Amino acid sequence: MSLPNDGDQRSVFIHPVIYRIVLALAALLIVSAWWGFAGPKYQGLVLVVVTLLVVVTATLYGVLRHIGRRRGVIGFPGLRRWLDGDFVSNTGQEPAREAMLELLLPILSVSVGMLIFAIVLHLAVPGA
Repeated sequence: MSLPNDGDQRSVFIHPVIYRIVLALAALLIVSAWWGFAGPKYQGLVLVVVTLLVVVTATLYGVLRHIGRRRGVIGFPGLRRWLDGDFVSNTGQEPAREAMLELLLPILSVSVGMLIFAIVLHLAVPGA
């Protein structure tokens, strides 16, 4: 998990809690899309596309966990300790908090945006 011979907390792996947050936000995206935009005419197409998005996300999560286990990653420090350290990627080293924000911001904005659109649609269009 950490780089060898380092006294400070540097990690090359994303904490599992971050992956779980991504999966929860993807589920929020699915529920928002089904609730807000799946009408009777295109319901099947919308459900297939949104479900495919979440299946790909969940599959990537599983593949990344499998790769981490094969490389000998057994455990992680607590999330708070991981966030206090640094994250090392192929583009360089940065604080783990910034890495977490860069990972969560896209899916968070899409999920919350879809939920807001669905709420506005149901408030603005009677019977939607």
